[in-house]
Amino acid sequence: MNRTDFTEPRSDYVLENAAPQAERRFTALEELYDEATFANLDGTGVGPGWRCLEVGAGGGSVARWLGERVGPQGYVLATDLDPRHVDAAQSPVIEVRRHDVVHDPLPESAFDLVHARLVLVHLPERATALKQLVAALRPGGWFTMEEFDLRMAPVSTERRDAGERVLDDVTGAFVRLLELRGVDQSYGRALPRLFAEAGLVQIEAVGRVTFARGGSPGARLYRANIEQTRDQLVEAGLATAEEIERYCDRLADPEAMFTLPVLVAVRGRRP
Repeated sequence: MNRTDFTEPRSDYVLENAAPQAERRFTALEELYDEATFANLDGTGVGPGWRCLEVGAGGGSVARWLGERVGPQGYVLATDLDPRHVDAAQSPVIEVRRHDVVHDPLPESAFDLVHARLVLVHLPERATALKQLVAALRPGGWFTMEEFDLRMAPVSTERRDAGERVLDDVTGAFVRLLELRGVDQSYGRALPRLFAEAGLVQIEAVGRVTFARGGSPGARLYRANIEQTRDQLVEAGLATAEEIERYCDRLADPEAMFTLPVLVAVRGRRP
């Protein structure tokens, strides 16, 4: 299906899709979380003929999965501030659109399913975005989201000496950078309440903690994030170049063990 551009990107997003590390980040996220995301979506009953909205489509794996589920009579609108990594040619039912979920309109009461993963947490105007996404649901439609809660788990399982705390130190610096750009560290735990306040019903939520080792998809995700934001971290005085180098070395060590943030998955239905 066609690729359309609604608006030029407007964002203070730390992890822009134009960066060379973006593809590695998307691949790692898919390896880490697609299975759980698909299970969350499967719980809505999504199937042939459904109209779906995928917000912040990233690398496009969720949009492609939805395209397979809805079949030739269905429709998937995959949006992103920068959708360069989503290939619309892979499915005739997928439309790819450059779209700002805060500032650009969406059709109301138009979708059977709306999904967003690791999107709204980055938006200072996340309440506005949430309201618009709920309004895009038809009555009876499902809204599913997954967001990190950065306060619900430590990073490193290593507590033996200062050198091994580099995983905590540099990851903490990265989280601080995100916070300075408007990220809400506690957003994940707030989702069930926010869904209820938005008038959704049949709300279900679960938190997922992933333990990882050096060299794993979790390590590749962290490394891509830190390499992309290296200059910002150093310029802000949040980490030194030497700390970042040791951090990346540690992420490559298969003996390193750490946790990823809690990923809160929630779904609810518009009455």
